[in-house]
Amino acid sequence: MTLAEVTQRYHVQIDEADPAKSGGLTSTHAAERLAADGPNAMTPPEETPAWKKFLHHITQTFNLLLIISGIACEVLYGIDSSVTVNVS
Repeated sequence: MTLAEVTQRYHVQIDEADPAKSGGLTSTHAAERLAADGPNAMTPPEETPAWKKFLHHITQTFNLLLIISGIACEVLYGIDSSVTVNVS
C-alpha cells in the first residue's frame, strides 16, 4: 500500500516527505478507537486451579510408581509382619 492509501484507510496523518515525523492518529480518532475497541492491553492467561496442578503432579509416572510401591510394601507387611524388610 502506498502512504496515501494508508492515510485514507486508517485515518492517520503521515508526512510523506519524512514518515518518521508523522503525527499518527488524530486525538478524535484515537478516542473513537479506544471507545470502540478498548485499550491496547493483553488479557492475562487463565490460571490453572491448585487442585488441577496437584493432580497433575501426583499422576506423573514416577510419583505413581512411588505410591504403588508404598502400598505394595504395606500390603506385604500386612501379609507377613515378621519380615520387616518390606517396611523399609
